[in-house]
Amino acid sequence: MAYLDEQVFRTPSWLIDPDILDRVQGSGAPDLLGGWQASALNRLLDVNRMKRLIEQEAFDGTAAYGLNEMLDDLRGALWRETANGEATDTYRRNLQRVHLDRFAELMEDQDALATDIVPAVRGQLATLAGEVRAGAGRTRDRATRLHYDDVLVRIEAMLDPANGS
Repeated sequence: MAYLDEQVFRTPSWLIDPDILDRVQGSGAPDLLGGWQASALNRLLDVNRMKRLIEQEAFDGTAAYGLNEMLDDLRGALWRETANGEATDTYRRNLQRVHLDRFAELMEDQDALATDIVPAVRGQLATLAGEVRAGAGRTRDRATRLHYDDVLVRIEAMLDPANGS
């Protein structure tokens, strides 16, 4: 997870050189980079991959890198700004939305429903909601605060679809 955090999920500022991007692409750098990050995130949060983590934990107990540990590490990597009050840039906000979208898909996935995946995702969403609430109070960046407000609405809708918007 440390490799993915450092090389995939953190905004690669070295890759976002406006002089070069303006020459090879008119616009859409956030979409291009976001597509790469989303692909990696969706592969990581694949139901079969997550089932293998559950299986390994069943075989090896606490010696295994289990599903909950992986999801905790991923949440820490993707949402680190909530703890320190830093602003989130456009790329990070997009990646965080992809994370929430994938969780929404998992909550409805028939294969995931029959496993520990959905309860683990539900637990991650509850924990994340608390971290985002705290982070909203720490940041002075307006775009980040608005993003966090939106995130809380999305999480509430996933956890309580009858009352969500």
